[in-house]
Amino acid sequence: MYFQFSQPIKYILVSNFGQLALAVSLSDVKAHLRIDFAQEDAYLTNLIKTAIERFENITTIDLITKTYKTFLDNFPVDNAPIKIKRTKLQSIISIQYYLNGALTTFDASNYYINETNQYSHIFLKEDKEYPITIDNRADAVIINFTSGFGASDANVPFTYKQGLMEYAAFLYKNRGDACCNDMGIANAFFNINQIEPFI
Repeated sequence: MYFQFSQPIKYILVSNFGQLALAVSLSDVKAHLRIDFAQEDAYLTNLIKTAIERFENITTIDLITKTYKTFLDNFPVDNAPIKIKRTKLQSIISIQYYLNGALTTFDASNYYINETNQYSHIFLKEDKEYPITIDNRADAVIINFTSGFGASDANVPFTYKQGLMEYAAFLYKNRGDACCNDMGIANAFFNINQIEPFI
């Protein structure tokens, strides 16, 4: 069986800095809800985490920095760019490929990424080429990268934080209601129609 090139479709989360730093702070959400007591802090924190998880799953936008790995079965034909469908792409940690059963690193001096708030691409530099000889196997190429706006909520664009606060407030005010699990409502809060470039 010959494994051909196709753009990456699976992304495995390696590390999640967002487990330590929320994309929108508890204090901001409490101010939004005009809550000045601490009894609901744990519950509100869980709602914030739910809002962030749904936002990131719907939009494929990573808010706080995360590390991923993704895979190719082969390098692109004609040295075409590789699209990374997580945003915002910060850096490529490494591109590795199997050669004779061993992982080999493709030198970082051969490629660059474009900076954008939409999906980024890996481009070869002028006169560079991807390796022609690699093992004929699934997931023969492994790309390790970081994505997200930064290490804390201070780096997250305000419009995204506003959507998270409004959705967390909706969950808080409608606790126990079946509508809280309606992903159509989540789409509306996160303006999914305005994020068309990410699809």
